[in-house]
Parts: sequence; C-alpha cells; structure tokens
Amino acid sequence: MQRKGNRVLLLFLSVIFLAACSTKKNVAVQSATEKTLTEIVSVSPASTVSVESLASSVRLSADIGGKSFTARGTLRVKSGEGVQLGFTALGLVEVACAEFLPSTMRLIYKLGKEYAAIPYTDISFLRDTGIGYGLIESMMLNRIYSPDGKPLDEAVRYMSLDDDGETIKATTRQYNGIVYSFIIEKATGNLVRSEGHYKGHEGVVCLYSDFKPVDGRHCPHKIQLRVTGTGKAVSLDFELGNIEIDNMRFKMRNIPSSYRKLDADSLLELIGNI
Repeated sequence: MQRKGNRVLLLFLSVIFLAACSTKKNVAVQSATEKTLTEIVSVSPASTVSVESLASSVRLSADIGGKSFTARGTLRVKSGEGVQLGFTALGLVEVACAEFLPSTMRLIYKLGKEYAAIPYTDISFLRDTGIGYGLIESMMLNRIYSPDGKPLDEAVRYMSLDDDGETIKATTRQYNGIVYSFIIEKATGNLVRSEGHYKGHEGVVCLYSDFKPVDGRHCPHKIQLRVTGTGKAVSLDFELGNIEIDNMRFKMRNIPSSYRKLDADSLLELIGNI
C-alpha cells in the first residue's frame, strides 16, 4: 500500500515538474516574441528619427466645427524649432501663415493685418487632448511620440506591444491622463497610424498613406488628422508634394507692428474664415 502511495506521489511530482517545464518554455517563447516586436519597433524609421527637417508644397482640406475650406501653400518643419504652414492665394501670394512653435501657436493673417500668439495651454481643445508642440512635430515628421520626453529608443522599451498580424501596435503608459498608440507595418516598418486617447475617448487620430521614396527614405505624402470629443470636431487632410528633407533652415515669419493682435477665441474664428 505504501509502495502504491509512493508511485502516486512520484507521478504527482512528475506532472508538476513537466507543467513547470512547459510554463518556462511558454514564457521563454513569449519573451522571445516580445523581444522581436521591440526590435521591429526600435529600428522603424518612426523610432530612429531619420528625418530632422521637411519642406514641401501642400494642399490642405480642413473642416473645423462644420466649417470647411481648402487651401494650398507650403509646409516647413524643423525638429525642435517649429512647424510652419503658409497659405497662398492663386499659388502665388501668401495670405496667411500658421506657426506651431515649441511653446506658442501663432497665426498671421496678412490680408486682414491681424495675428495671434497664444500658448497651447490657453487653447482648451489642445490642452484637453494633450496636443502640444511635441505631438504636432512628431505627426508631421511621421514619428513615434514620446510624451514624457524620453529619447525614442528608451521610450519604446516602456511601451506595450501587440502583434496584430500585419502590424504592431505600440502603446505608451498613461501620461497626464492620456495614452498614445502607434501602428507600425511589420513588412515596411512604416508608421501608418497614431492615436491619442484621453478621458476614455479616441481624441486624436493621425493616418499616413501614399509612402514614396525621398532621398532613400520613405515619406508619407498623405496625412489625415482627426480630433474629436472636444465639442468641436477638427479634420485636416494634407497632401504633400515636392518633398525635401534634411536641407532646410527654419525662420519665423515677421509680424509688422501695425498688425492687430487677437485673442484665442478670435483666433479660432479666424481660422474657420480663412
């Protein structure tokens, strides 16, 4: 009887041992998979900051709170310095310019001789959705955004990664109530979608498409930006052309002393009327 009991105990211990080995193997496979995903995201052009500046022609189709307009002009982006959108009439004369600087948003309306210079924190829908200069620059340069300011290679290590088959979804930790996700194609390494979720809503979505080679690097020629959940839906569609990268000096527009300064509400109204 005792011998039979010993065999049962031995069998029981063997099952536990085999189960433990199986668990260790599964963990090892999972860790290897996560490491592979991390490597893919880490070497993606969206993570390696391969573009420091960009200049292009642009066609912008916008809908802000139900008001739609289409404009042509230029886009200029310089890492750490600014994002500049110039709007032209008949493709010749610049009539307005929007500048996103590290701490301030500026709009210069040359036809009306008016301008506004407002901190991002003073514009409620930007503040509520976590849209500041860093995110705007990253979206225009097709980069992963590091909300806490960590270097991208370090920030990736703190993101959760999900394999969706053809894409990898990299999600940041919650930062100031906001979570960002980035969708990367496994085959190309291209960042094709960025999302910002705040207060449980999908507040900011940026889609990238029509990738074409520019100086040996693939750049999206179409960027679609959507902002929702703030009471005023914003939709911006950019079509880029004649892109030049890493060959630009950024210069802020001069504002003549004769121009009238506007407040934040007037600025938003003016944007919808350009």
